[in-house]
Amino acid sequence: MLVYEFIPNGTLFDLIHGTYGGSPISLDTRLKIAQESAEALAYLHLSASPPIVHGDVKSPNILLGDNYVAKVTDFGASRILAKDEIQFITMVQGTLGYLDPEYLQENKLHSILDRNILSVRIELLQEVAQLAKCCLSMNGEERPLMIEVSERLRYIRRTWREQLIEHVSNETEYLPDYTLNYHPSSTGQHRSLMALDLENGR
Repeated sequence: MLVYEFIPNGTLFDLIHGTYGGSPISLDTRLKIAQESAEALAYLHLSASPPIVHGDVKSPNILLGDNYVAKVTDFGASRILAKDEIQFITMVQGTLGYLDPEYLQENKLHSILDRNILSVRIELLQEVAQLAKCCLSMNGEERPLMIEVSERLRYIRRTWREQLIEHVSNETEYLPDYTLNYHPSSTGQHRSLMALDLENGR
């Protein structure tokens, strides 16, 4: 008998194309999915014994569990490397990805971005797009290691969180004092609270 883990949020492909018709996810969650996917691949390349190259990384092969935890799957095109094999694979195989360099060179990213994240600073999105462009290079020597990709995504995600917190902090400085006060009353105690919803990017 085979037992499979239930994946409540489908695949990354489903999420990108709105297959389930769910509500949009925050940029932080999107970066989290990318970071965790890169970390999983880095583990296969550097920590698994023997090392494994997936060979066909694409959105249908990334499952999204609870809290959108990314899980890389489908190892049909994978390759197990010899322990003394230093150079992994320089030729692209499996499903080819493509990012038109014109969108980066002429600042046309807005025309292909999800409208739900268009309010984000374009510099941050350009950094993610530039990283994706490097990963899609046909020349293996020009592609970064997955450990480098995961570290860069972690940095970008941390920078985004810090910018978001700073932005919200600056806005709350100018709120009227009564929004932070505590008001007792005969019918009970009423508090005015402000909540910062990082997950929803607000």
